[in-house]
Amino acid sequence: MFRSFENQDFIYNNAQFRGGFMRQSRYFVTMGFYVSAIQAAATTCIRAGGTCIYDTRVNAADALSKYGKTHMLFLLHSLMQVLVSLPEDYVKLANLRLLTIGLAVSEVVRTRVLHAHASHFSETYGANECSTISTMNEEGLGVLLPGVDVETVNDGDEPVVGEPGWISVRSSGCVSGYINNPEATQKILKNGWFYPVDVGVLKDHRMLKLIGRADDLLNIRGDQIRAARD
Repeated sequence: MFRSFENQDFIYNNAQFRGGFMRQSRYFVTMGFYVSAIQAAATTCIRAGGTCIYDTRVNAADALSKYGKTHMLFLLHSLMQVLVSLPEDYVKLANLRLLTIGLAVSEVVRTRVLHAHASHFSETYGANECSTISTMNEEGLGVLLPGVDVETVNDGDEPVVGEPGWISVRSSGCVSGYINNPEATQKILKNGWFYPVDVGVLKDHRMLKLIGRADDLLNIRGDQIRAARD
């Protein structure tokens, strides 16, 4: 993808808004930088004067009880693996913020995390081509992040409100296209709007109800992982 400095700076500001990083923050890096959200969170933490921790000698479950962390970010399937691996005597940390990306989180998982594992839990909706679009609650309802505009359109590309439509996004975080792939670029970018091929309902100009993803496969380092709520 073509990504400008303006795109990247927007992504960092986006990550700061979601994570609330500060000098006292200690962010544990759970995956490599091939996941752009991981890289963005680490860079944002450093820019805020915080500390990033990366230790391949321990798994994420062990890391939850070490290092005095304040922030961790997971893909949902990784978070689920961590939750089932925690020891029975695990003690909930007072100031840990867990963030997830990629998939919808069920109410059961959300309740379990907040009850026993973290003081703050944040689920987001977004795409690599435009960064985070909105925060999400257990009902799939989210508030758009600052600087992000969303429209829902019908099959005729006409805006609709209060009824299901194709989601289109416009922000400074949207890329200008795919490298050496004009056909794919033409499909996902139209008149300055990015189309993630997802379906939602725009409740008003800042509130989005996510219904589903037309493509429920995540591509992680060439491996396709099917989306699931639990």
